[in-house]
Amino acid sequence: MEPEELMPPTTTPPPSDPPLISEIETNNTILSANEIQFVDPLDPLASPTPVKIDGAIATGRDVDLFAVELAAGDTLVANLDAMIGTSTLDGVISIFDENGNLLVQNDNNTFIEEGMRVIEPDPFQQFTALEDGTYYVGVSSSPNLRYNPTVDPTVDPTSRIGRTTGSYFLELAIIDEPLTDDVV
Repeated sequence: MEPEELMPPTTTPPPSDPPLISEIETNNTILSANEIQFVDPLDPLASPTPVKIDGAIATGRDVDLFAVELAAGDTLVANLDAMIGTSTLDGVISIFDENGNLLVQNDNNTFIEEGMRVIEPDPFQQFTALEDGTYYVGVSSSPNLRYNPTVDPTVDPTSRIGRTTGSYFLELAIIDEPLTDDVV
């Protein structure tokens, strides 16, 4: 009996989803932020791998912060999916520097498609780092836009209260070049 010859697959398998990471509470300040690794520590020369975070905003003052290391010129893409699913969270993405200074923020994803302005309830944000360092991606409930990431928002009287709560998926990736879609 001759061995069977294995034939290669005729189609390319679909790309796999990014690894799913669960948010760990409490992560309301930059000191308690969940650290996100884009590179396998066993293979530091490998390309950065996107990650998907399973999280939740439990109260109107809840904020979730994630620490990411970026090199100068790295472009970070953050995409929040909440209202696309069954969650009622009207989320906001904020990106801060290592001192807690707000760099960019998005409440709703607004873009141009086929000449029309489109507004999606879930935010999308890209950010290109100007220098090496630790940056923080924050998720909150709208209109909690002005929280201080160095102070626990549950006790900060200046933090606004978000209107919604719920679960979300936050996808983070480092890309080679910034996206050039028409963004409003």
